[in-house]
Amino acid sequence: MRVMQDVQARLCPGGCGTIDFAANHGVPNAVAIMRGVGHTSIRYQPRFMNAVAQTYGQDAAAGILAHEFGHHIDFLKPASWMSHAWGKELRADAWSGCYLARAGLGAQKMEASLRAIAAYPSPSHPAWPSRIVALRKGYVACGGRFWRHQWGGY
Repeated sequence: MRVMQDVQARLCPGGCGTIDFAANHGVPNAVAIMRGVGHTSIRYQPRFMNAVAQTYGQDAAAGILAHEFGHHIDFLKPASWMSHAWGKELRADAWSGCYLARAGLGAQKMEASLRAIAAYPSPSHPAWPSRIVALRKGYVACGGRFWRHQWGGY
């Protein structure tokens, strides 16, 4: 999938291990599975990713996949700009924000991506207010200009 190549190029321009990426109808949305040091499998539900892309746009789907890729990067090389208090899901959100900044998304596309992430809450992820903090931190740390927006209760 071209989106994953873009995510990898923007978050790991010099390479960062092995990532295999494939559709899997058995996962509910998207998941990163650590196979060993430097090796991660990312699996996604095609219907879920297509629904996200149709509703919120391709950049929103990329933001979700960047979160999964963030698990891989976090496992290999944690970033010094992240809070030590964050768990793995918030760190993955921060990497997603980093990708969105490096992809040069405008405010409208950034908003669509964040709406998509907020629209699919997971019991394994923190509440949205914590997640938006991590996404913003990653976005700013990776060169994005701080955005000002009322996220409509997200």
